Amino acid sequence: MEALQCITSRRTIRAFTDKIPSKDMVEQLISYASWAPSWANSQCVRYVAVTDPALKNQMADRMEKGSLKNSKMTRQAPVILALIALPDKAGRLGDHVDPRAEGWKFFDCGGAAQTLCLAAHAMGLATVQMGNFDHKAIHELLELPHEAEVVELIGLGYPDANPNAPARLAVDELLQWR
Repeated sequence: MEALQCITSRRTIRAFTDKIPSKDMVEQLISYASWAPSWANSQCVRYVAVTDPALKNQMADRMEKGSLKNSKMTRQAPVILALIALPDKAGRLGDHVDPRAEGWKFFDCGGAAQTLCLAAHAMGLATVQMGNFDHKAIHELLELPHEAEVVELIGLGYPDANPNAPARLAVDELLQWR
């Protein structure tokens, strides 16, 4: 798929078929996501792939109040990818610590998430990004090291929907020239 077509045709998908992406496909997807840029090539992003239905149900039970859609998608998506930041890597280069180091992990994770979602779309898969969950509870369920931080969850699978594109702001509303 051509890059610009991939960008403009990718949609958030909230309904998946029962077909489970293969382990090889998920590993290939993570390989593509690893090419996302990061602060000083710190590569602070890690992933946990969850396919166990019991664990996905436990995760779904820990969605924030008012997030029934995320709970339903967590149960239904064949794979849940937890996007993890290693904060001690982001915004640091040797002895230098950027004054905004705390924020770089989110910037790096955002780039990795977008790269992952576009690669998934190009591979015929669909994704939904979720951030409204009990981060501490998910951290504990996934048995992550103390320093790791769950930034977002991404539902992954084969699409069972083809929604229309939502409206976008016009370029003149987004861009200023000086």
